[in-house]
Parts: sequence; structure tokens; C-alpha cells
Amino acid sequence: MVLPAEYAAMRNAKRDYNEAIQRVATAHGWDVIDFDAMLRERQAAGLVPPFPDLSAALAGGPVRFGPYFSLDGFHPSGPANRLIADSVIAIVNRKYGGTIPLVGP
Repeated sequence: MVLPAEYAAMRNAKRDYNEAIQRVATAHGWDVIDFDAMLRERQAAGLVPPFPDLSAALAGGPVRFGPYFSLDGFHPSGPANRLIADSVIAIVNRKYGGTIPLVGP
């Protein structure tokens, strides 16, 4: 069971790491793929199942991860890795004029 303070620490650490990564990338002119934002946009469009709801775990209830996360609820699954790969390919093709085919579903 994840305690509220542990959840807050994980959430804040993720935010801080992402901000640091974005700063370095911006300083070097690199593109960054925000996987969380990408999945949230697709979720809002009804294209992916909901993210894990850790608030249920805090109340002792079940946590549902959907097919985009492995059974540990943290690591991306095969479909999520294909989504990540296609996002990277799209950026490479756009930025460098590549013609790499998308992996697809």
C-alpha cells in the first residue's frame, strides 16, 4: 500500500526530473516526448484506457492499470512501447526529414 506521503514524494520527484530533463533539452535544442502528456491527450480523446488511479490504493481499493502498463503498474507494456516508438519516429522524420515507417498497433 502506498501512503499519501510516499505518493506525494513520487509525484514531486517525477515532476522535478521532468522539469530538469526539459531544461537540458531546451538548452541543447532537443525535442522531448512527454509520455504522460501524450497518454493524457489520447485518454481525453477516448483512445487509451485510464491511467492508474493510485487514490484507490490509498483507500485500500484495487488499482487498474489498463493495457498500457505492465502488471507492476509502472513500466510501459508492448502497446505503450509501440506508441513511444511511433512518437520518436515521428519527431525524427519531422526534424531530420526521415522516412522511417511507423511501428503501428
